[in-house]
Amino acid sequence: MRGIVMDIKGGKAIIFQKNGNMVETKDKGYKIGQTINVTAYSHKKFMAVAACFAVIFIAGISGHSLAYRTPSSYIYIDINPSVRLDVNCFDKVISVVPLNEDAVSLVESYPLQTADTEQCMNKIVSACFEKKYLNERNDDIEIDVVTDKSNLNNRVLAISEKLKKDNWKVSVKNVNKEENSRAMKYRTSPKRLKAVEAYTNAFGGTLEDNFAALKGITNEEIYTEIEVLGYIDTNSEENLEIKPKNRKYNSSPERLKAVKEYTDTFGGTLEENMKALKGKSTKDINTAIENGTPLSTLAN
Repeated sequence: MRGIVMDIKGGKAIIFQKNGNMVETKDKGYKIGQTINVTAYSHKKFMAVAACFAVIFIAGISGHSLAYRTPSSYIYIDINPSVRLDVNCFDKVISVVPLNEDAVSLVESYPLQTADTEQCMNKIVSACFEKKYLNERNDDIEIDVVTDKSNLNNRVLAISEKLKKDNWKVSVKNVNKEENSRAMKYRTSPKRLKAVEAYTNAFGGTLEDNFAALKGITNEEIYTEIEVLGYIDTNSEENLEIKPKNRKYNSSPERLKAVKEYTDTFGGTLEENMKALKGKSTKDINTAIENGTPLSTLAN
């Protein structure tokens, strides 16, 4: 009977047959997605695995089944780059989706598609290290998991423990389907979505506008600017509690960051320097910091 090669491991090939059975046979150099003939004596049935395919029909393109090509779980890896792994019911990564410009470059440079989950995650971390996205100053790896499968969740936790042994700071969080749907709507990660939502709650505007305005600005920088204006309590769980205070001043994240660095360099308070530097461009402020020459008498 003809069937499709769904997985290859340990010299064995797992075949999904037209009658709905999952069978195992010796690997003869098959490739995943290949259609082959399986003789009756060369296999044994896997009833538990076959249940996964109760609603599957054999679909045409490239011989892949609907199940193999349909994601059932998602893994988000936030390092900056930020990527989403689409994982099927066999725990195979069927797609690596870049969620920002750095990730686009990363995915184009490294072969990350259709890999074992652990292999793919390790490749991403290694690629980020080679590209200097991961280094001594930036050693955080944040992972969000969207799945109903405890075995996949446990596997991600095991992978994170291995990464910690390489001295990376790794955190793993489970995300519900509603959060995931909203993140996918904006083609972003749940972590990025929360940061932009926090910014929107503090400064107003729409999510769409703020996603565009905050392009290229890290989540950490977003939270820093919200904190600077007293809108966020960084001691609260997940650093997402927006405090109902009146806005003292309104400015872009880039300018707030520049004035904060100016204050750290030359002294004074942030509020004083915001007033003293009114009319000075952000470029002028950054130049003053680089040259070590204050622009206002207040900072002296």
